Parts: sequence; structure tokens; C-alpha cells
Amino acid sequence: MIWPRHWSGPNGWNIGHCSTSLRRASTWRAGAFCFADSVARDPAVFWCPRRCPYVLPVVAEKVSSSSPAPPFDLAALPCRATVLLSGDGRQHVLLRHADRHLQLAVSGAKVIQPLRLHIDAIWPAGQLKHRLWALECLNSLRARGRLPKTLFPPDARGRRLRVILQALDGSLAGASQREIAEALIGELRVQADWKDPRDHLRDRIRRAIRRGHSLMNGGYENFLA
Repeated sequence: MIWPRHWSGPNGWNIGHCSTSLRRASTWRAGAFCFADSVARDPAVFWCPRRCPYVLPVVAEKVSSSSPAPPFDLAALPCRATVLLSGDGRQHVLLRHADRHLQLAVSGAKVIQPLRLHIDAIWPAGQLKHRLWALECLNSLRARGRLPKTLFPPDARGRRLRVILQALDGSLAGASQREIAEALIGELRVQADWKDPRDHLRDRIRRAIRRGHSLMNGGYENFLA
């Protein structure tokens, strides 16, 4: 894990500067880069644009006085923005509204000024729906000041993944399988079913723990596809 220097920028948004180039950052090779926000004490997770098709690549240029359209002004957006400056000169912008996120990979002019953003009109077939989704998010944030829930439908696997995450937390904390089961489904159910010779409950907890460790050790990358 590499923790970049960071400081507060105008209007409360944060800028992080990574002193190590992306090609040397082990977390980028794993698919993501994370650093702690000293203001809110929560992590900002940046996905590698080469691995995550939901990251929207844009090219920024300074606004000319003759431009008829309003500029893209990061400081004026009604959301929280975190900027990570990578060693290759690219600016990774994480826009957060409520519990929803949108990441931009910006090349060209610096984002600390009003800009004109340019986006490719043609994308590889496998990235088309991801790019259109990100573009719709950006337009909604720019026009209506929010990232709407309709663009972030809940994952059908959410309930199962929450159980797996809780099982992983218990395993990493040194809890026994029975203690994990009690935390997940309650002591009464465990007392009734834990010694069942068919081992259904034990197997369920073992699978959750095993799946949690698998996701932690790189399996989460499959969610990016």
C-alpha cells in the first residue's frame, strides 16, 4: 500500500499527490489504489482505468473566451471531489454524492480551473455500456447536481456479499466458525443446528469464510468485468 500526500483544496475538495508512478504502485497492479482522506477519515478508492471500464477517460482543455457552452468547473459541483495526481501526469478525479461514486481519468489541462471536457465518441464494444453509464452519470451531476439512484441499482448479490464480508471480518479478527455463525444468524439458531450431522450450517459458514478470503486476495477483480 502506498499512501500519497494530500491536502485540502478550494471549497473543501481534496487533492492527493502520489509521489510514486502508477507502474510502480502494487495496488494499481491489483486493480485499485486507495488512500485515506484525513478530513473525513474514510478511504478514497481509485480504480485503474485499464482494469475498470466504469472509469471515464476524458481530455481537458482550458476554456476559451469565445466558447458558448458553460465550462466544467470541479469546484462548483455540489458533491465531494477527490483528485489523485499520478506519476504519469494523469489526474484521477473521484466524484462522490451520497454513497455513490463516479471516477474520471483526466488528461490535459489541470482540473483546478474551469475546463472544457472532450470524450471519445467511439469505444470498444465491450466497454460501450460502461462508458455510456459513466457519461450519463457525469451529465446528471453537471445538470442536476446529483448522482441519481436509478443509475446505481442494487446488486442482486448484495445480501450474500454482506454475509461474506461479515464472515471475512470475523475470520481476520480470529473468531471461531461458531462465533461467526452466532454473529451472522443468532445464538438460538446455532444452538439448534450447529451439531446437526449433515453439517449444513457449518458448511455455509466455511464457504462464506473461504469466499471472503478469495475475494480479498484478488477475486474482487472479477466484479470489474
